[in-house]
Amino acid sequence: MPTLTLLVLLSAGCGGGGGGGGGSQPSGDTSAVEVTWRGGTDGVAGYVVHWGTQSGAYDSVQDVGTPPLSPEGLIVVVIAVAPAPVYYFAVTSYDRAGQSSAYSNELSVELP
Repeated sequence: MPTLTLLVLLSAGCGGGGGGGGGSQPSGDTSAVEVTWRGGTDGVAGYVVHWGTQSGAYDSVQDVGTPPLSPEGLIVVVIAVAPAPVYYFAVTSYDRAGQSSAYSNELSVELP
């Protein structure tokens, strides 16, 4: 299962350029959270990032497919979130048959 690392990129309320990218670019009153995990390609058809404002209750999801791995084997995606004091994140993977893995470890991030 993936082990997550989170980094807040922009503080809430920062103005930004246009959205786009399936919600992956911050705009208006949004913050951006960089979600990083060690990924792999063996049997993995894609990854889904889950997040919400309560632990274990992920009301938002974004299928990020199979982003390219960094030379260190890391996957890095940027998720735009609306202003909230704390967000909780987890990642799942899925195979070509559409079967999902269990959630990764959960991490929380407190937005400024």
